[in-house]
Amino acid sequence: MKKRIPWNKGKPSSFKGKKHNASSNEKNRQAHLGKKASDETRRRQREAAKRRKKPSKATGKKISQALKGKKKSVSHKKALSKAFKGRIPWNKGKKFPGKWRHKKKSASTKRKIRRAKLGKKTSDKTKGKQSKAHKGKHVGKLNPQYGKHQSKKTKDKRKRTMKKRYPHGYKMSKVGKKKIAKKYKPQKPSKNTKIEKIIQSLCRRKKIKFQTQKRFEFEVPPPHYHSVDLFIQPNICVECDGDRFHANPKKYAQNDIIYRAYKSKHHHRKKPLRAKQIWKKDKHITQELRKQGNRVIRLWGSEINSNPEKCIQKIIKIIKESGRQRG
Repeated sequence: MKKRIPWNKGKPSSFKGKKHNASSNEKNRQAHLGKKASDETRRRQREAAKRRKKPSKATGKKISQALKGKKKSVSHKKALSKAFKGRIPWNKGKKFPGKWRHKKKSASTKRKIRRAKLGKKTSDKTKGKQSKAHKGKHVGKLNPQYGKHQSKKTKDKRKRTMKKRYPHGYKMSKVGKKKIAKKYKPQKPSKNTKIEKIIQSLCRRKKIKFQTQKRFEFEVPPPHYHSVDLFIQPNICVECDGDRFHANPKKYAQNDIIYRAYKSKHHHRKKPLRAKQIWKKDKHITQELRKQGNRVIRLWGSEINSNPEKCIQKIIKIIKESGRQRG
């Protein structure tokens, strides 16, 4: 029996340039669902793909430019999701090919990646997704660097690189300092101090509404931020200063050492902290609060403990004065 030759062999396809409508596409999809191509069919498909001409660099560039900035519609994304549902990825459970695992990117590739990402900002939604995806990964013993230490050779190499990059020493800009200060801005203390609790209870007894640990941002650092112990509307800031922590002038002379110099694993103080330095800082905080139109009351811990009624009367007096000024 002679081999049949298809009638359209060597002729251009009559369907060229035409597209299936949505219902036809769905019918085709349903018809092929669950079916697997035989090894022979796959071989033929591979051979056919090899015979096809790859697009030239110029054509590739044109395609890339045409697709640049275009976003897939929601319906298109849904269609793609539907088409790939149930498919097992070819690399599932496999390790990344060894030849690419430790391959370094060339300088030109790095430049291209950098240019592509320049000016782009990750949305909060994406950041949240990334955070969820990385949670629990590379933590403790799961971290590939767990228990490893850098050799002396690596440390020396890094030192040489840093010296080349910053021959006159690294100096952080004011903008950089502000960014770091914002990132690590002081958090609210977990517990109120004993003297703060006394004042709070007296304010509640006298039915004075207040806010604890109200944060103020300063124009002139340091510090960039400061949390006031008690804030009473409209503009009254109450500071409860511990005698030792704030170096009460009745107990300490200006050159007395309040905090000694120390060195630990994560923190250290090069020089001891003297009473005059603490006074200077507190004075600066008071000035910055007053600049913003606030009235500041500073109450000493010994004063609160010995005569709390006198302290609350001071607060009431200033509330009345500010009320008169507003009236």
